[in-house]
Amino acid sequence: MSSWEKMKEFFCSTHQTEALECIWTICHPPAGTTREDVVSRFELLRTLAYDGWEENIHSGLHGENYFCILDEDSQEILSVTLDDVGNYTVNCQGYSETHHLTMATEPGVERTDITYNLTSDIDAAAYLEELKQNPIINNKIMNPVGQCESLMTPVSNFMNEKGFDNIRYRGIFIWDKPTEEIPTNHFAVVGNKEGKDYVFDVSAHQFENRGMSNLNGPLILSADEWVCKYRMA
Repeated sequence: MSSWEKMKEFFCSTHQTEALECIWTICHPPAGTTREDVVSRFELLRTLAYDGWEENIHSGLHGENYFCILDEDSQEILSVTLDDVGNYTVNCQGYSETHHLTMATEPGVERTDITYNLTSDIDAAAYLEELKQNPIINNKIMNPVGQCESLMTPVSNFMNEKGFDNIRYRGIFIWDKPTEEIPTNHFAVVGNKEGKDYVFDVSAHQFENRGMSNLNGPLILSADEWVCKYRMA
């Protein structure tokens, strides 16, 4: 059972869309997010939950730097931890992602309209062409629907060969319409090069014909650019 399938049981049908949007924001914090913002988002989930279930949502309202949603057996479904230097770590369904909430570098990123698919910070075009030289990878890129998980290992290996470190996976929820009960889980590969995170999302264009015309090709972007790309999709 996916994390969302577990968490949606906390909310009545009229609140599920708002709850899902809030959870997406928790998992993908906008630039400039503060501890107060995180508290507010978890508090919103508590107000949206069925009576009794709000006790499974811990908002850190009393000063803790740990926020979480627990299932009926008190097992963690989703958690966020903050430290004193602005590291915001999300753990969800076995995946972990750390965001660096540094106001000096991130303001304004979320408002940028990313019209390109390949970042200029690294030689993304060359990386994509090299990936396509592998017939198996190229076939999946050309026919991307449902291929994100099967691309995770070969893309991770490629990034490792190219000198990326701290390679991990990042998952997001994709839903076609507000009434959709179970969103699609989509995964991309994240790696760090010269102190900056980059996302290789070479099956992103599978969503172009699902109302996200901005996702019209494989993506190799900085982590900030990638988040903006999906927000504008």
